[in-house]
Amino acid sequence: MRAIPSPSASSCASATRSSGLTTAGVASSMAPASLTVWHWTLGVRKSSSPRPWIPWLRAPPCAYTLKTKHQSSMKKASLIALVALSLAGCQNMAVVSSNPNGDLSRTGQAGMVSFGLQNTDFEYASKKAVQEFLESPYAKKPGGGRWVVQMGEVVNDTTFRIDTASMTSRMKIALTKTGQFIFTGATGAERTDFVKDSRQLSKSKMFNQKTVARNGTVVASDLEMGGAIRQRTVVDGAQKQQQLEYEFDFRVVERDTGLEIFQSLIPIEKLGPNQNFAW
Repeated sequence: MRAIPSPSASSCASATRSSGLTTAGVASSMAPASLTVWHWTLGVRKSSSPRPWIPWLRAPPCAYTLKTKHQSSMKKASLIALVALSLAGCQNMAVVSSNPNGDLSRTGQAGMVSFGLQNTDFEYASKKAVQEFLESPYAKKPGGGRWVVQMGEVVNDTTFRIDTASMTSRMKIALTKTGQFIFTGATGAERTDFVKDSRQLSKSKMFNQKTVARNGTVVASDLEMGGAIRQRTVVDGAQKQQQLEYEFDFRVVERDTGLEIFQSLIPIEKLGPNQNFAW
């Protein structure tokens, strides 16, 4: 059986040119019927129900983008700074004192004012109490001479640990400088063992008896000075502020009559935030 020769590529191309058909047309004409129908159906579907057109958003210019980001960052920075300043203002609210010398300092700069009692408070209260006593009619001893004063008890009725000598020592110094008062260490809250022990030396052969203290030589006190330091804490209804009210209460009692010949009450108030408790 004789084989049928297959057409060459050149012969196919020439046949195509002569017939006026393209290669695609030839391929389509030579394609199976089922494939042709499938291509036709797909084309109809595409033409009958096209996909919706979605417009693309144009990106803003670079300058506009940078400006928007800069404004946003500036707003955030301003908001953060405002919140920080508000919190700092609440926490750093200054304490105000009724003591006119409350902010004085020996450093040459403005001093710190706190809820607690400071040296400036003791100096102010002691100076004012002494001044009021010296202005009273009982400051001078009848018949002349100096008052002999013993220190009584000064009660610390505050929430702070206070050495009341910070107050009484200033008062003693100021009164002694006037020449009208002298304080004893033989009796009272500030008595010492020196006077009592010196009397025991007269029983010892170790000491020269001419140099020891003699009996009947201790001077009794004429006055006793004592008092108290009190404190009250008041908080406002909004729980935002607190006020500490201090009272320096001092009195002088005469020995012979037992009368209270003088009393002084010096108040000092301190107002500040309620976030930082004073105790």
